Amino acid sequence: MKRFNKFIQENYVNEQVGRKAAIAAAVALAPGIAYAGDHTVKSGDTLSALAQKHGTTVKDLSKRNKIADPNKIQIGQTINFADKKKTTAPKATPEDPATNTQRFARDLAPHEGYKSHVYKDHKGNPTIGIGHMFGSDSKKRFESAGLGDKYEGCVGGKCGLSKSEATKLLSQDITDIYLPRTKKLITNFDTLNPEAQSAAVGSVYRGGLSGSPKTVGLINQGKFKEASAEFINNKEYKESKKAGTGVYKRMDTYSNAFSNATTGNKS
Repeated sequence: MKRFNKFIQENYVNEQVGRKAAIAAAVALAPGIAYAGDHTVKSGDTLSALAQKHGTTVKDLSKRNKIADPNKIQIGQTINFADKKKTTAPKATPEDPATNTQRFARDLAPHEGYKSHVYKDHKGNPTIGIGHMFGSDSKKRFESAGLGDKYEGCVGGKCGLSKSEATKLLSQDITDIYLPRTKKLITNFDTLNPEAQSAAVGSVYRGGLSGSPKTVGLINQGKFKEASAEFINNKEYKESKKAGTGVYKRMDTYSNAFSNATTGNKS
């Protein structure tokens, strides 16, 4: 029995020693973590070492404990470690117009598709990149997008645009043409949530919103469910769905965004 008791005692002591060692190791490995509570100064303690161990500074401990000389602390003296100040997440900054335009381009691009060289769209219009149709103001938009050196070659059918360059040109097209058109139609555009904004821009770009004044009116009245249903209640949508072309899928995406639209966006 004595041997058994001795075995229990030894294991208990070893367990406690191991536990203390684990705690000490954790503290040593995580110097930035603050530990609340009090500490009684013992032989060998320094304010600098205590500050480092508890994730604070000598200046903070001196001020908190009214210590005139941080190099002189007394054995038996109580050092208080209060909780560290709560940190607050940085305030979110609203997106600027350029960032919004980039988001619209990013959301629109998968529906439109990308081609590096000049091609003719379904109406025979010379087009390049992500739906950029060549027109009288194309040179200006190439230049505004930082692609001025590409214009002459592209208009002659001898240049290629990378996907990144095509996205820049699409962003410029949205900035110059489609965003102003959308805002003219949708009077509450700036208050819509981001998904609904993208749907509005996309459906003005290619998707029928300009030709659906009833849908526009319902969106402006905040009747988003009704607007969603009205948006796909047309001949183009029905024929596309019957033929299995991509137009109806795009319109479905925008219709769902209108159905879930909210107002109150501050971006």
